[in-house]
Amino acid sequence: MKKENSTDLNKVSEPSAEAHAFADSSMSEELKHAIQNLIYRLRELGPLQTA
Repeated sequence: MKKENSTDLNKVSEPSAEAHAFADSSMSEELKHAIQNLIYRLRELGPLQTA
């Protein structure tokens, strides 16, 4: 098995709490916007048509 591309997880530094908080708030805003956009698009399509 090749070990050229493996990463030793013990050597990877943990991001700071501030970085985690920023990523969480940024992602939640992006996710909220995406969900709102999806709901808007689904409303445009109207009710599902059954064959």
